[in-house]
Amino acid sequence: MPYLLDFLQASKGLILITVDGWQNSWGVRQELEFCQKNQIPIYKINANQIYDDLTKILSYPLDQKQVNQLLESV
Repeated sequence: MPYLLDFLQASKGLILITVDGWQNSWGVRQELEFCQKNQIPIYKINANQIYDDLTKILSYPLDQKQVNQLLESV
C-alpha cells in the first residue's frame, strides 16, 4: 500500500470507477482519505462512463462535500 500512495502522490488525480463492491474496499477508503488529506483531485465515474469522453469527465473533480459523502459510504 505505501508504494501505491507514493504513486498517487505523484499523480494528477484519482479516478474512482464505481463498480459493485467499491464501498467495501479498505484500500479505496485509504486512497480517498489520502487524496482528501493531500488535496489530490478525485474523479468519480461508473463503469458505463469508461467509454465516454474522459476529457469532459476529468474536467469536473469532486468537491469537498462530494468527497465526504464518498467517505461516508465506504
